[in-house]
Amino acid sequence: MQNTFNINGKIYGVPQKGYVVTTVVNKKMLDEKGVALPSYDWTWEDMLNTAKGVADTKKGIAGIAPMGKGTEAGWNWTNFLFEAGGDVQTVDGKVTSAFNSEAGLKALEFYNKLRWEANVIPQDWALGWGDALGAFANGRTAMVMAGAENILEQALNQGGMKIEDVLTYPMPAAEKGGKHTGVLGGDYLIINPNATKDEQEMAFRYITFDYFTDNYLAAIEKDIQTRKTEGKFFIPPHINYFAADSEYGKKLQAIFDKYDNVYKYNAESNKLLDGKAEAQYNTQDYYGAMANVIQEVFSKKGTDLQGQLDAAAKLVQEKFFDSIKVE
Repeated sequence: MQNTFNINGKIYGVPQKGYVVTTVVNKKMLDEKGVALPSYDWTWEDMLNTAKGVADTKKGIAGIAPMGKGTEAGWNWTNFLFEAGGDVQTVDGKVTSAFNSEAGLKALEFYNKLRWEANVIPQDWALGWGDALGAFANGRTAMVMAGAENILEQALNQGGMKIEDVLTYPMPAAEKGGKHTGVLGGDYLIINPNATKDEQEMAFRYITFDYFTDNYLAAIEKDIQTRKTEGKFFIPPHINYFAADSEYGKKLQAIFDKYDNVYKYNAESNKLLDGKAEAQYNTQDYYGAMANVIQEVFSKKGTDLQGQLDAAAKLVQEKFFDSIKVE
């Protein structure tokens, strides 16, 4: 997480908490359909079969709801690009589009299969981030992909789902034995390099004021207690600024263990998480270009997948990447 803001050996920001994109599964929906839970060490094929087992188009129930609108559509798809071994761009004196690769085609073929062969995505597939999470919280889809903390907050505290019915999986590997790679993201506080040395020093002190303190632990416990009286759940960050097995991490876990309204991530699932940072240059522009590709794939059967990828790569290259000067 820290490496994202390590530029030429200088640190410009400090992480607070983070996530790797995960797939959250509605266990109750699978149980009701008699669909066996996949292993945490699952694959694209397992995801597809699980979605097929739950989807019911007549009732408007999807097996999985990939985001299909806005830059989040490209963000969701990039997880599969990474799992297939691909990259968004290469940086070597210049920035070059790399997502129209064999891996990119493989990832887009999987999306095409979800839409047309298996028919397991929502019929109204043009879902933004909030739409997809809302569909999961409302029981309209059995699976959704995002940072687990956000999905769980909406499902448990707004959707009224039971804690035992919501399982957090790593992203599936493209094939058995592959990595469960998800886009790595998080919350950071950034220090302005143009600020004075004194301002930078005070900014750093402000950022780290509660780091590793007993006051932080006490505040967390109070929040858990308050939520319990309100009938709400506490959703911990998936990744903290400190290691889970550190002395401080163990102190926090001891607090979590005291309460039944704290969501607990599965240890086996956590071990499989493989985070890969977002592209360094023009990430949102790339996501937007891929959103257009995904909408084309979801709306038109028989779309030229490689042609769409090549056109998007050319657009991003000429409009954004060619003007970048890499120092």
